[in-house]
Amino acid sequence: MSSTFTPAQLTVLKHRMMKAYLPTYASELLRGPPEYDHKFILGKHHLQWGDAVKQNPRVLAQAARDHGKSHFFCLAYPLWMAHVRAPGRVGYIFSATDQQAMEHLDKIRREILGGGEHGGPNKALSSLLPLRKDAARTLRFANGS
Repeated sequence: MSSTFTPAQLTVLKHRMMKAYLPTYASELLRGPPEYDHKFILGKHHLQWGDAVKQNPRVLAQAARDHGKSHFFCLAYPLWMAHVRAPGRVGYIFSATDQQAMEHLDKIRREILGGGEHGGPNKALSSLLPLRKDAARTLRFANGS
């Protein structure tokens, strides 16, 4: 017996899946670096990190360079929380240096507004606009996050 879904049902189902699981959100909505043709490519470790985030309020991920830790935890995770998981909630990004934290915020800014390696704005994130606050150390989205 096959199931048939209407386009509206598929949209609701897709939104539920993206809200429930960070790797789904990242791979469906976010853009990756140019060397991956601007696609957010998931490896097995991203799925493990997604499981850890879903099951634990705090996660420590230790991995070698170039495994996408910053892209996953400092770009995808904050956007997932602000956009679909917990809109209106305030979050923080901690890094080794103030400069590094500002660079992570700038990546979030460019993912939403466009510019840099990704080109134009990410239309899938348009509900976060207009930015209510945009400063070097602070981003406040339209939904209060």
